[in-house]
Amino acid sequence: MPITGLLKHVGMSEQDMALLRTLHESLQPHLQDVASTFIAAIVESIPSLDPSSSERERLLSELVAWMERGLLGPYDEAFSATRAAFIAKMRDCDTPLESMFVVMSVLRLEYQARVLALHPVEQHGDLLRAVHRLFDVELALMAHFHRLASDRLLVSRVSGLHVERLDALSRLTSALAHGLRNPLNSAKLQLELLERRFLKGGDAAELVGHGRIAQGEIARVAQLLADFLAFAQPPPLVLTETDVSGLLRHVHEARRLRAEERNVEMLLDIDDAPVTASVDSTKILRVIENLVDNAIDAVTEGGHVWLDLESSPREIVFSISDDGPGIPRELHLRIYDPFFTTKEAGTGLGMAIVHSFVHLHRGTIALTERNPGSRFEVTVPRE
Repeated sequence: MPITGLLKHVGMSEQDMALLRTLHESLQPHLQDVASTFIAAIVESIPSLDPSSSERERLLSELVAWMERGLLGPYDEAFSATRAAFIAKMRDCDTPLESMFVVMSVLRLEYQARVLALHPVEQHGDLLRAVHRLFDVELALMAHFHRLASDRLLVSRVSGLHVERLDALSRLTSALAHGLRNPLNSAKLQLELLERRFLKGGDAAELVGHGRIAQGEIARVAQLLADFLAFAQPPPLVLTETDVSGLLRHVHEARRLRAEERNVEMLLDIDDAPVTASVDSTKILRVIENLVDNAIDAVTEGGHVWLDLESSPREIVFSISDDGPGIPRELHLRIYDPFFTTKEAGTGLGMAIVHSFVHLHRGTIALTERNPGSRFEVTVPRE
């Protein structure tokens, strides 16, 4: 949620910010008492959160700093980050959103009471208006970050269940793949030897043709088995400092011809500066390739595929979007299941491998609907 848009939405002006700085001067000697009232409201709302004496002192100090930042500003992205950290602490304590709203109402009333007690009557209206706008901002940020935390928790729980389901299947798949790979290699070798003998005889062109068809089918099954193993027993991560923007550029260029053959336009939206992270470049490249290939297959002639990249000090987020027909909502939780596919010639392992590789990086993958189309967003930590 961009903080500038929020400030504009609630009507907070430069004059309001100046009034809040004035209020800080008069409130500063009383902030410790206000923080104590705040903690008491939290404990009354959630008795299990009653802190020990040492924890209470630490919490008092943090709350005073939190209130000072609210009164003094500046109201920028760093301000939003302090509020996000506060909500995260409340979420860690399983604090319901409604309890947070109650506590914030108590704090708002404390500010109002101090305004009325410490300032002349002619200043009350403007100061109270500034206070209300500040708390409108605080509550909006609180609701926003609480919702984000809830969404991430839901994704994490669904992902955990998904991993448990895949674990047993991956062991079965691994055993199957290993069991079939040796006989296939042997059959391929025997076909090659037969081909050489037929060619030496000079009169078995038709048989050689049939043999080559059989070799092609064996090669296709061998690739399928390789996909099985990539899903069932992915090799361990080999982490290196990698320019992820370079991986996106590579796939964009490598898939350009395929997209042009389908009259699909691929659009790359990333900055020129490198965006590095400690990742397994081979696996992340495979993730990008699979998502881009699926997007190209999904759109109709004249469609579009977008590759985007954003970053923060802690994580990178790249997304692959398209304006195809989209994925029905009832299939959203099935697309990462092995052997599930909507393609006639698909193996159903591509997205399972994508999910596995992202999970290995302690990352997340999220599918959202566009109008029209779909968007897959992958988030991985930078370290």
